[in-house]
This record gives sequence, structure tokens and C-alpha cells, in this order.
Amino acid sequence: MDGRYVKKYDNRFDCISLSGILWRSNPWFFVSGEVEDTEDNSRTIDFEASFNLEGYEYEVIIRDGDDKDKEDGKIDYDDDDCSSPDYGDASDCDELYDLMQGKIQNLLYVVILAGGAALFFLNNGDQEKGALACLAMGSAGLLAVALFTMNFPEALDDDTEAFEIIDEDPSVIGDNNDFGEDISSSSSGEVNWRPGFAFALVGLSGIIGLAAYFELKN
Repeated sequence: MDGRYVKKYDNRFDCISLSGILWRSNPWFFVSGEVEDTEDNSRTIDFEASFNLEGYEYEVIIRDGDDKDKEDGKIDYDDDDCSSPDYGDASDCDELYDLMQGKIQNLLYVVILAGGAALFFLNNGDQEKGALACLAMGSAGLLAVALFTMNFPEALDDDTEAFEIIDEDPSVIGDNNDFGEDISSSSSGEVNWRPGFAFALVGLSGIIGLAAYFELKN
């Protein structure tokens, strides 16, 4: 096989390996919002949370005039207080744990291993096995994205009642500009949620894998 041909895929699979590191350090899902007291504009609550493979990080900032209080933390899905940190009736997030650790993380291992196998076979001139490894890599990446899109919102709501609290149907992207009114008649605010950077990386890895497969087969 032409060395330049192998080098092209070498660069692609180096990107996949880098993505494997970024999948763990970047969020899959991000939530942010603000609640304001309509009777006193100096009183506000800002909050955000980012969810990754192992758990989530949150930050809440409460402002009351010149006073400012901040609460933050890092929670694993199997922690006893995962569903509602700092509250006595909290429990672990078993639905999120099963999805992110039991399914999606295993698929990501397949992506990395298949990318390495593809590079090995291509370097050794076995284009047929290299193509099959690319197919496995691409399929696993896109399956992980599909599983996340279809199941993460429901799992989040089952474990934390997040969407029930804001009176919205579970979804992977959205916003609610009347969030504050659900808390108090004297409050206004908004909350929005969307997939994170790791979600896009995995989707890109899947596309690269399938594109390499079809290019090798043709």
C-alpha cells in the first residue's frame, strides 16, 4: 500500500486517540440557568452543571445585594447523594450510571481499540481488515451518540427529576424561559440545556470511521 495512503489514515486515527482523552475531560451534557427575584433585582441565583462519563460538576452562585455565596461540587453517578447533593433524601443515579458507565463508555473503548486495529492492519497492507476495523470504529461511535441522544434525558429525569421540576419533556437540547415562575410568583428566570463538546467529538469519530471504511472499500 502507498505510504502516503497509510499516513493519511495515521493522522486520522491519531485524532481518534486524542479524542479518547477529551471524551473523559469534556462534558457530554451542559445545563445553565438563572433565577431572579422580580421584587428585588439584586437577588439572583445562577447555576450550571456539566455531565461527563463518570459524574457531574455543579456550581450555584447566590447573590443578595453585595453578598455572594457560592456552592459547588463534583459528584459521581454512584455516589449516595448523586440525585440531589446536600439533601438527606438523595440517592445514587443508577440510570445515569448504567447508561454512561455500562453502555457508552464500553462503546468508546471499542472506538479506540478499533481505531488502533485499523491503523495496524493498514500499516501491514491488509486493506480488507483495515476497512472492517474502520467500520467497527464508526459504528460504535455513532451508536454511542444515538444511545446518549435517546436515553440520557430520560435517565437524568428518572434519577434527579430535573425535567419534572422545570415542567418540560425530557430532551437532549432545549430551554425554558419561564423557569422562575414555576418556583415562585415573584421569580423570573430561564434554564437551557444542550449536548457538550464530548458528544460532538464522538459523533465526529463515528463519521471519520465510516468515511474511512467507504473510502477503503471503493
